[in-house]
Amino acid sequence: MTSADLMIRRALPFALAIGIWMAPVPAGLTAPAWRLFAVFLAAIVAVLDGAYPLLTSTTLAVAAAVLTGTISPAKAFAGFANPSVLLVMIAFLVAQAVVKSGLGRRISFFMVGRFGRSSWASPTASCSPTP
Repeated sequence: MTSADLMIRRALPFALAIGIWMAPVPAGLTAPAWRLFAVFLAAIVAVLDGAYPLLTSTTLAVAAAVLTGTISPAKAFAGFANPSVLLVMIAFLVAQAVVKSGLGRRISFFMVGRFGRSSWASPTASCSPTP
């Protein structure tokens, strides 16, 4: 992918957000709700298009919603106060670290080398109290 293609891909979500932001608010919606729709639709498009990774896209979306005054910082970051959300976020970060570092591959090779005498030995090795 050339740098011009990447620039276009990265500009597309911003253009979409600005376009929706400037469009008239539909009947039945408040202006802040319409603006949040614009911001988070742009974030979803950015991830689906591959312009930005998920973490970058969501961080930009939350920052845009707060910096434009659409929602208060307390509301924007209220979900992070829930321990379940933090647990899921940490699990994703640890999983990505294990994959990137190759630790998962090393552990799997160790397990196959240690308990891989037969096709039955590997899955039952973790359940058995003795090797």
